[in-house]
Amino acid sequence: MITVYAADGRGLSGVQRLVWSGVWLAFLGYPIGDILSRHHSTVWVVAAWVSLAIFVGLYLRTMWLALGSDVFRPRSRPDVWLSAFILFTFAVVIAFGAAWGGMIIYLGVATGCSLTNRAAIITLGVIAATTVAIGVAVGIGASSLAFVVFLTTALGVTMLGVRRMWQLIVELRDAQHEVARLTAAEQRTRFARDLHDVLGHNLSVIALKSQVARRTVSTDPDAAVAAMNDVEAVARQSLSDVRDLVSGYRQRSLQEELAVADELLTAAGISTAIERPVDLPGDPVDELLAWAVREGTTNVIRHSRAAHCRIAISVAAGDARLEITDDGTPTPGSGNGSGLPGLRERLAEAGGQLEAGPRPGGGFRLAVDVPL
Repeated sequence: MITVYAADGRGLSGVQRLVWSGVWLAFLGYPIGDILSRHHSTVWVVAAWVSLAIFVGLYLRTMWLALGSDVFRPRSRPDVWLSAFILFTFAVVIAFGAAWGGMIIYLGVATGCSLTNRAAIITLGVIAATTVAIGVAVGIGASSLAFVVFLTTALGVTMLGVRRMWQLIVELRDAQHEVARLTAAEQRTRFARDLHDVLGHNLSVIALKSQVARRTVSTDPDAAVAAMNDVEAVARQSLSDVRDLVSGYRQRSLQEELAVADELLTAAGISTAIERPVDLPGDPVDELLAWAVREGTTNVIRHSRAAHCRIAISVAAGDARLEITDDGTPTPGSGNGSGLPGLRERLAEAGGQLEAGPRPGGGFRLAVDVPL
């Protein structure tokens, strides 16, 4: 996946704007060829070079603004720069003749990048009609005129689609981040709620029994001892309950982890394919693979910017193998966390191995091998 937005996620970076704008300058070959043909006077050549320089400046300025943050906030009408660019382009074609007619193509690109769908279609229609009128006036051939009108309109409509694609990419990235944030928030809320439910009552009992023991330690030692025995019993039970609670959060089965991974990836807009054998391996391999699925899924959602993810589990030759692949592009610094090192340590204790890194064809691959 190609990143087409700047660091703020709302437009192209400076270099990307120059690349996207500069690629269209190839169409200037026709007017430049006309200038270099040596069939014109010195005054005409100087005027032509000056006009061409102004044209390029207006074009680059218009595209620079259109491909910045405004690419996600297109205007409902041409602004000063786009209007000046359109008028100057038509003036140049009228002044220098049919050989300069190809410059009208730039108007389609700039219009498609700058305006909303409705405004762009209307403006492209006006440009097409004006092009026909000017083309007839300056003697552009019918076939060449039809080609210029078609290409100008087609490129304008194409740029509308490209801009929409950029918007969808940014919206998808934002949605993925929001899913990850909401998932973490939900886990914290659920843990806090369950922790309160487990410990709230027991801590109240401990406080009450401690008060009883304090009040009766001088007058009724047996009652104080009984109260402290109750405190000890409740404290032990609380410790056991907390261990069970933490274990429940940290140790889902492989089957459950795969279901959660499918749900989270789908919610993040990532299509998921899960391949698994009929009989999954038992503990402790099940637990290790569950950890690997959780870590791999988290990395795909948070860092990959992927559209597709594949999770494959196989059992053969005394080994269980898990492979998670995606087609994304890892974000900078995404490999600096402690998740994969911690998973590698767990696997090493069980004689397993972990491989993680970019795929030759693009994307990321996480592979885990654990002996049965």
